[in-house]
Amino acid sequence: MYVFFMNIKRNICICVVILFILICGIMIFIKISREKPVSKESDIQVLNHNDEFNLYIYGDSVSFDSSLKYHSLEKMDLESIDLNYDYVYLILCDLDGKLDLSKDDIIELSKFMEENTNFNYLYVGTSALKVFEQEIQDVSFNAEDAYFGYVWMKGAPSRVYGYITQEDIKLRNDTIDDELISQICRFIRWSKEGVK
Repeated sequence: MYVFFMNIKRNICICVVILFILICGIMIFIKISREKPVSKESDIQVLNHNDEFNLYIYGDSVSFDSSLKYHSLEKMDLESIDLNYDYVYLILCDLDGKLDLSKDDIIELSKFMEENTNFNYLYVGTSALKVFEQEIQDVSFNAEDAYFGYVWMKGAPSRVYGYITQEDIKLRNDTIDDELISQICRFIRWSKEGVK
């Protein structure tokens, strides 16, 4: 009789362990199946169909996909930016070092951002990084950095840098636009959900 009860206890334990493993496996499968792979096309589609988003590009050293909807700025004119959106991004493209960005422009850019909590900017290049470093408190760049930005997250401006390096530009210059668009999608998602 004792052996019979020991077998039942052992069998119940085995069943509980198997059931636990199955439940964990199903939960992992559900989580993985919900995560959609992100592609350049899906990021562009998200931005193009987002009524809360507006994108401006200053400089032409990065070629963006022709399906991306954006406004080109011929000169650094922040007054021409339409701020009637929840998320307004300005990408400063300066990979060739020819973008005309002065110290006054960077001061104006920082002030504009502080006054408009829906305005964000990203700079890709190297020639103006020293000026950003001098004009923006507590920012220092590595020798390899080629990216800087200020984005609003949860009501406060956050500095972002280091996502793109000079080596990235040398190795994959033709995909820098993908990286910038992906970053914007990520920043918008993080600002809605809170950074995780």
